[in-house]
Amino acid sequence: MRHLEAIIILFIVLVGCKEDTALVQTFNDNFDYHNSIWETYQVTDSSRFILTPEPTNFNNNCLKFSLFPNDFHAGNKRNEFVLLTNDSIGRVVEYSFKFMFPRSFFEKEKKVDWIMIHQWHDEPPKGISWKNYQENTKPPIALYVSTSPDGRHKIVYNYGLESNNFQEKKHFIYKRYIRPNVWYTFSNTIKWSFNKNDGYSIPRINEEYLTSKGPYKASLIEGNNMYNEVSNYFKIGLYGYKKHQDTLFIYIDDFKYTLKESNP
Repeated sequence: MRHLEAIIILFIVLVGCKEDTALVQTFNDNFDYHNSIWETYQVTDSSRFILTPEPTNFNNNCLKFSLFPNDFHAGNKRNEFVLLTNDSIGRVVEYSFKFMFPRSFFEKEKKVDWIMIHQWHDEPPKGISWKNYQENTKPPIALYVSTSPDGRHKIVYNYGLESNNFQEKKHFIYKRYIRPNVWYTFSNTIKWSFNKNDGYSIPRINEEYLTSKGPYKASLIEGNNMYNEVSNYFKIGLYGYKKHQDTLFIYIDDFKYTLKESNP
């Protein structure tokens, strides 16, 4: 019996180790082929993401996301990839990706609205389901496009906690209007923090700091970015634009993610 118990315990440990090692610590994707490390359960079907030659360079592939009027998941309009990373409190992550909107994104009249293209989403505390979680949290980190009827769309970065018990959200606007068929590179460095207020973010677009405070530590956005001890997880794609009937497209390329073990 003891021998059987030991085998069962060893099996549980091995399974646990396998689950831990399955979480991403370093990952690059230039989208030459579909990498199964991306979770696709928040995408309507495989027709909503395709690998295609990029419009500005047919010799290079990229990822094309689509969002159709009826693409609803969990009550919201979205098609997003999910990446399960191995972040935890106190760790530092660095990541970047390129994105581009086609001319069709600018041709149709769009009302004042927002379209999220990236977020770090939170989870309920351990032992609590979403059904029983009443905090009404919003993503602590989000990158979105603020649309306007005149076609002058802006990139906006949100950082901080916003929920029933937190009102710490900060907004940073990229100073240039986005243009069709132009690649933009979003880069970010984050230290994860809960309940110590030593967290920070250093977001850049095309290596310009969104805070306009100058290089490195002068450009830190400080504050907590976790609602509880459970790690946030990474999402990228198209989300939002709930009331309108446009079909939207975005191109994404050159994704890079690295988990640091200590402060930079």
